[in-house]
Amino acid sequence: MAPTRESRLPSCAFAEAALLLRDGDGGKKQVAAALIPAPPSPPNSLTQGHRRRVILFAHGNAVDLAQQLPFLRELSNALARGGAPVAIACFDYQGYGESKKVVVSESGEEDGDGERNRAAATSSSAASCTCGAPSSSSSSLHSPVCPDHGPAPDCSTADALLDGAAALRWLLEEKGFQPQEVLLYGQSLGSGVATSLAVAMSERERRRAKAEESKANKNKNRSKETASAPASSPSPPCLAAAGLLLHSPLASGLRVLKPGWRWWPSALDIFPVARAASKMYSSPSSSSSSSSSRTTKCLVIHGDADDVVPFENGRAVFDALPPEARVAPLWVSGGGHCDLEGKAVFLPRLLKFLKEEI
Repeated sequence: MAPTRESRLPSCAFAEAALLLRDGDGGKKQVAAALIPAPPSPPNSLTQGHRRRVILFAHGNAVDLAQQLPFLRELSNALARGGAPVAIACFDYQGYGESKKVVVSESGEEDGDGERNRAAATSSSAASCTCGAPSSSSSSLHSPVCPDHGPAPDCSTADALLDGAAALRWLLEEKGFQPQEVLLYGQSLGSGVATSLAVAMSERERRRAKAEESKANKNKNRSKETASAPASSPSPPCLAAAGLLLHSPLASGLRVLKPGWRWWPSALDIFPVARAASKMYSSPSSSSSSSSSRTTKCLVIHGDADDVVPFENGRAVFDALPPEARVAPLWVSGGGHCDLEGKAVFLPRLLKFLKEEI
């Protein structure tokens, strides 16, 4: 990924904004991202010494990064008050906010209509919402921006996944977070991106654990031959994410669009979250050589009155998870698609997940 570019995002005193450059089809694409630092713990608080964590938030449809930041700030503050201070990062998909294809000259400067194209993208990114949920920057935990009503910018599945991967690399390579410090949070459409990233990270952890086990077996055989114990060496760091939180997830794009279909060619589907979640790597529990490996735990939250992504999607995603990756889901009685953050059960369940289950 190319170095971070000078940000032209709206000025924001509580978040660090960045425009990331990544390779795209036939050129460079920029990804708008922002990072809200974890609130400082007050002196002598119970949160002193709490493990460092960062949430990478993949938002839903018809909102963008600028709209989500006030809500994410409120979420960050609420988690800190509950004893789980975390940093929160968010990013935009192509066509949302400042995320779009750019033309870059050999000198690294934007050519031609870059500024005009940027203005056009900014003005068209925030789609109007027709559900009555707020669509301004005044959102809070009790008045979240609706993530999935209204038209969406034109963004391919592949682009959304690549944008998420670019944001994750930014956190790992430039901001200094470790994989096991990352919690991937996908809301609605974003559940496809978050799950894909979590599965990719768990697959790297599977390969790492397998290589570590093979090395341990070789050392064990060598020690038998030489009758001496091999020198111990520290285990490589875990490469799996700390956790995955799926908020009103899609079981698959086609299951939402065509709920009456019993089957379909997999090539036609978009964001097959349930199928992807079933591939989450589970650490072997009995292998001492893999003692440092771990399974990414997944919390699924869904409202049983969701009229955008029906409740059956959340249940299908939970059922598809390997047993070792499951924690108790939160099924919100009477919960819709845009109001779960304001329910009394939401924050306590998220705090328990952060403090006790991952």
